[in-house]
Amino acid sequence: MVIRNGQVGMFLTFLMTLSWYYLRQERNLAAGISLGVATALKLFPGLVLVYLLFRRRKAFWPGAIAAATLLFFSFSLVGWHNTLDYFRVVHFVQDYYRDYKANLSLLSVFTGIAPLARFAPILAQVAFVAILGLLLYTVTRKSRDAGPVTLDLEYAMFMALLPVLSPVSWDHYLVILTLPLAVLISCLRSSSIFPERRWWSLGFLFAAAVLAVPQPFSAWMAGVLRLSRPIILLKLPVAAVFAVFALLWGMRMHLTIPPSALKFPPTRSDAADSTRSAA
Repeated sequence: MVIRNGQVGMFLTFLMTLSWYYLRQERNLAAGISLGVATALKLFPGLVLVYLLFRRRKAFWPGAIAAATLLFFSFSLVGWHNTLDYFRVVHFVQDYYRDYKANLSLLSVFTGIAPLARFAPILAQVAFVAILGLLLYTVTRKSRDAGPVTLDLEYAMFMALLPVLSPVSWDHYLVILTLPLAVLISCLRSSSIFPERRWWSLGFLFAAAVLAVPQPFSAWMAGVLRLSRPIILLKLPVAAVFAVFALLWGMRMHLTIPPSALKFPPTRSDAADSTRSAA
């Protein structure tokens, strides 16, 4: 559906996943360039550049330079008049589609809540700043994991929120959740790092179940049930995105707990396995 609709979500997902892969391989130049190209195609992946700025400076600079160079080249190619017209159209599209039921952005969520509709743009900006602050606070906390799990969770957290932080977002944006969901599944299999897997697994099943509900079906159910707050059903994918993020955030914060304070400290064999994987 993503390709049929002429959207680049699948290509963005590929480029951001490629950047994550290169980060795991300590290939910072390639990681930055991959993310820079994704940002030049669609601006919202630039949020992940903020993560690189705080956690991987050697990858941030190639990414920022690649994105800036490609954007400058494209704007120069079409002319500054068309560039200014593009930004006017972007502003128009945000205002025009912000009350659409199928729009999955936070801006649309606040617009759909009648008492908050007037303040939706301000609330969306405040929420963006608050979420970004939470992300930066989380990734700057010390982790007890010396392997790649910390990188996986942090990168996936930033990536998971992209569909709802974009001012206009549709269901085909949800393909971006491919890597965050894969990271969750991988972490659930790591019993040495997350020993109490039952609760994490229940949270994952809830997120997957909400994400699996087709948006047309939830919109139909909202009409049938005649809910006083139909936005609860109309924006189910938004709830799924935040459920995935909450799991990733919870796992990353779990890594901030020192081993001595864990209820179920890792066994000697688990610690050895973790050391071998880190090596």
